Amino acid sequence: MDVTLLDEPRWKSTFIEPIERVTEGDPIVDFWPYFDRIPAQDFASHDCSAGEVEYVYRMGERFEHVLVRSTTPNVFLAIVLDLHQRSVFGHRLMNFNEVYGIDTP
Repeated sequence: MDVTLLDEPRWKSTFIEPIERVTEGDPIVDFWPYFDRIPAQDFASHDCSAGEVEYVYRMGERFEHVLVRSTTPNVFLAIVLDLHQRSVFGHRLMNFNEVYGIDTP
C-alpha cells in the first residue's frame, strides 16, 4: 500500500461540490492500516495517535475527507478516500491555526 502526502494542488483537486458533512455510517475503506504507515514527519510533531475521527466530509460523489484529531486544537490529519476506487487517495496535515492565523491554544 502506497502512502501519499498530498501537495496543495492535489489536495485542492479533491474538493468537489457539493460538500456535505457525514455523521453516520462506516467508511467505504478501512483506512487505519494506511494511517499506521504514514511517516512521522508527515505529522509535523502533532500527535494523532489516539485515532479519533473528529469530522468526515463527502466531496461530491468522488471523495471523502476523514479528519483525525490531534492533541493540538484545530490540527487534523486528513485522510482522503477515493469513493470510486474504494481506496485511500492520500493524506495531508491540516493545521487550521496556521491556515486561519489562529493563535495555537
